[in-house]
Amino acid sequence: MVWSLLSRKRTTNTIRKKALNQCVKAMPKEWSAIQTGIIITGIENINQLNQLSHLMADMEKEHKKMTALIYVKDLKKANLSTPLPEGVFLCQKKDFRARSVPQSAELNQLLSQSYDWLLDMNFDEDISLFSLSNFSNACFKTGVDTALNMHLQLSIDLSTQSSSQDLYEAGLVMIDQIKKIHLA
Repeated sequence: MVWSLLSRKRTTNTIRKKALNQCVKAMPKEWSAIQTGIIITGIENINQLNQLSHLMADMEKEHKKMTALIYVKDLKKANLSTPLPEGVFLCQKKDFRARSVPQSAELNQLLSQSYDWLLDMNFDEDISLFSLSNFSNACFKTGVDTALNMHLQLSIDLSTQSSSQDLYEAGLVMIDQIKKIHLA
């Protein structure tokens, strides 16, 4: 237990050092200015993947080109044998070096692409998802209000609004909150 806490603290410090070297990029002035986005979340089963696909389809209707990066702890348990929907990319523990730094070429390529908006749906405060969000090259970073997500420009408290098990509903609540805010 002590070792895992120490390891988590060292990992968090490594990632935060990277975050300090990043400059805050310009935020979009309004919701319609956002053209591209990335959703970072953990998936535990095929049902959550379907919810994520519906959320992305809703964003496509609003003319937002969305990409999703999903982290799966146990691929066999998640039962994701079906092909992933277009724009959804999978990563696992093997895609990270020590201290949760992304190492695979595909993962680094996705994170280095420029996005107008990032939606961090890290409900479980997973250090790997924190790392993905932090290393992302998104201009406007938003997400769930948790202790780890201090790097986000906008954190949204979902504790009273929705269940973390329903990605679609939680995503809609977060997007609705972002739309209500004058971004600039």
